[in-house]
Amino acid sequence: MATRQLLNPNLDRAKLAQDFRQTGMIVIDQIMKPEEAEKIHTFLKNMPDEVDKPWWNWARWTQDSGARLIYTKPAFKADADEARKQAYIRRSQGKYSYSFKRTAEDHFDRCNCQLCLFRAWLSGPEFMTFIEEITGFQYDLINLFANKYQAGDYLDRHTDKVGPRSLTYVFNMTKNWREEYGGLLLMIEQGRYYAPGFNKLVLFDLPPGGRLHCVTEVAQNVTEVRLGLTGWYQNKQFPGKPEASDTDEENTIDYEPDEDESDESISDTDEVEKY
Repeated sequence: MATRQLLNPNLDRAKLAQDFRQTGMIVIDQIMKPEEAEKIHTFLKNMPDEVDKPWWNWARWTQDSGARLIYTKPAFKADADEARKQAYIRRSQGKYSYSFKRTAEDHFDRCNCQLCLFRAWLSGPEFMTFIEEITGFQYDLINLFANKYQAGDYLDRHTDKVGPRSLTYVFNMTKNWREEYGGLLLMIEQGRYYAPGFNKLVLFDLPPGGRLHCVTEVAQNVTEVRLGLTGWYQNKQFPGKPEASDTDEENTIDYEPDEDESDESISDTDEVEKY
């Protein structure tokens, strides 16, 4: 996908660049060609979940020492439910927490799934040229992960400013969503919110203090799924210095692999980003 042309050719790049450089943030509807966005949406929607060999992980921030990623396989559901309860308790105490599903960066370099191909496109010439035109800077891709929010899921307020992160991107890949479902991206300092949508890119820079934002809780009766692709870039010209939180214990994974099958490619000391 690194050589394919995914971007909508009708984007007004000059206007987008003007808007971004005035505010440090833009929201772009119909960022990709419709047929390409449909392919990615279909892949995310059908990714195996809560089966013996899932692609998703329950992501829970449950304690001061950090986050946990737990395979969404049936054998671990009770543990994941308990971790969610602990996350809710932290939130009631005014402490940072979250609860949703996400992928781990555990695919191989030669993987040809849509997620890995999309990661290659994010660091490929088409999107890198687009980002430079919009922002005026060159970047290196840090990471990508898919995320899924369902009833009761949320992400507490945070700034994204960890380590060398300079630019946040969020590809909204959600269909049939209504604002009253929750799951809204709330930019706290700007006093604005953005409902999930389909084929929509949210892009914002990260000044020294970051940008305070959160994802509001999805209502308990919602059956639709909020899907997205999220990650960060590092500015090549101004790479920044790692911050203390970049190496703290709070950024380590308590990763629980399949009890019957070992996977040497996954380490119990891998890092997880504070999204």
